[in-house]
Amino acid sequence: MSKFFKYVYIFLFAFSGIIPANQSPDKSRDRAAKAYQEAYNFILDEQWDKAAQAFPKFIDQYPQSSWRDDAIFWGCYALEKKGESDEKVFDCYRGFIKKYPSSKWADDAESNLIRVGQRLVKSGHREYEAMIQSIRQGNDEALALTALYALEHIGDERAMSAIVDLYDRSDNPKIRKKIVYVLGESESAAILPKLIAIAKSDPSTGVRKSAVYALAELESRNARDALKQILQSDSEVDVRKAALHALSQQGSADLPVFLEKIALEDGSDLAKAAVYSLGEIENSASEKALRKIMKTAKNNDVRKAALYALAENEDSQTLEFLRETALTDPEISLRRAALHAIVMAEGESSSKILREIFEKSDAPEVRKAALYAIAETESADANEFLRQTAIAETDPEIAKAAAYALAALIDNDDVSQLLTVLKASKSVQVRKAMLYKIGEAENAQAARALGDFLKTEKDPELRRIAVHALGRIENKTAVDVLIAVIKNDQSIRVRKAAVQALGQIGTPEARKALMKILEKHN
Repeated sequence: MSKFFKYVYIFLFAFSGIIPANQSPDKSRDRAAKAYQEAYNFILDEQWDKAAQAFPKFIDQYPQSSWRDDAIFWGCYALEKKGESDEKVFDCYRGFIKKYPSSKWADDAESNLIRVGQRLVKSGHREYEAMIQSIRQGNDEALALTALYALEHIGDERAMSAIVDLYDRSDNPKIRKKIVYVLGESESAAILPKLIAIAKSDPSTGVRKSAVYALAELESRNARDALKQILQSDSEVDVRKAALHALSQQGSADLPVFLEKIALEDGSDLAKAAVYSLGEIENSASEKALRKIMKTAKNNDVRKAALYALAENEDSQTLEFLRETALTDPEISLRRAALHAIVMAEGESSSKILREIFEKSDAPEVRKAALYAIAETESADANEFLRQTAIAETDPEIAKAAAYALAALIDNDDVSQLLTVLKASKSVQVRKAMLYKIGEAENAQAARALGDFLKTEKDPELRRIAVHALGRIENKTAVDVLIAVIKNDQSIRVRKAAVQALGQIGTPEARKALMKILEKHN
């Protein structure tokens, strides 16, 4: 490379943003920019061996760099220039094109690939001829399509038949997909049969989906009928989903009934997609269809989808339906899903319904879920309800669920409500739960509360739990309480737990306390 061309390259790259010459890039990119510049200098100086080593090294060190595709291209170029085998160079360029088809270097890589491939064919490697021909054919098709698209836009009557002919001859799905797009832009009714045929029979799923979306743009009865046929066919789910989405966008009057049929007959993801589409229609027909799906669908996931779609309607009739489901549905998972749907409705009425379900339900799992749902509503009286339930409930598991729901609802820094439950509850499980939750506050108030509890509590197991909770609080108050426990508690297990808690805290005060314990026993 002459000095003149070297300086031209430097000028072009510096001012195109590819190499940040004489610029001030962000610090996070500075090293990568410098490393890339150093590697590229080997290209400019025609030091091909060094360049072939430098670019792979750059890629390993900076895999997320925006110059990654540049580095791979120049690495391939350096391999070619240093005299690497044509097979290896060909594979290098082909790998680059496959990984970075939109790179600014893709056209150069393709030209170089064809040149290297021609050398291989001339040297007796006939297997490369088909690959070169495929690339050239793709380029020719793309060029022809561009010309036909231009003709169609200026109103040439021959363009559309030529476009269809190009589709029939093309083996390239990318080109066929572009052809479908051009067909969809046409205002000619004569193009409908071709789009229907493509949507039903093209070998590529992506091309068929493109044809489905093109049909949707035509907005004719025949197009809708074709979409319904595709939706009820045995095509791949992705293609049928595309047809479903396209139909939903058109919003015909008979759509709710049709979608209901799909949801009830199909047990796959397509059924759920039909339900979601029904939820977006928002009229009495779609609501009626959703209720029927909720009651009669065989697939529980489809029923859940219908339930959540219904919950979007925040009227009293919908809330009553959800209440009935939460209390009576034979599937526990659906009953719990109904509780969450009621929460989505928001307002005082939803909170009232949730408490009613808690009181009337005969399923422990539903009662627990109702408590957490009540906490999610964040209603004015939720705190009091959960606190009283945690204290008064006779079922220990339900009482513990109420305590946890209360803890999730209140401010983590305020342990006063947790203390109330801790002191008033007769359930050991609830008291343990409250001790752990108080420890999670990790503040001086929590440490003092646990310290007061340790002074009066008779049960050594609960005192041990309180000590473990203190181990989560990294402040001097917690350390002082643990030191007092080690000195005064009657249970060796509790005292050992206090020593372990000091080690868990690990602050300078905690380490100092541990050293004193060691000195005392040496």
